[in-house]
Amino acid sequence: RYVDKDVQRALRMFDRSADQGIGVSAFFLGVIYRDGVSVPKDAGMAATRFREAERLGDENAAKALKVLKTG
Repeated sequence: RYVDKDVQRALRMFDRSADQGIGVSAFFLGVIYRDGVSVPKDAGMAATRFREAERLGDENAAKALKVLKTG
């Protein structure tokens, strides 16, 4: 499906951007894994990405990580 291909492409792009220090990209990866957007839901991977985003200065990451931990 076209949509799935777009999401896979977005995952690669966000991953590359996060590796380059762009916090919002790590945050969006956390959201994708938290919500299971074209990938299996994975709270551990979401937490890893939210922590990375927080380290990179994303303002939403700490709140998302807290919500993820508390359910």
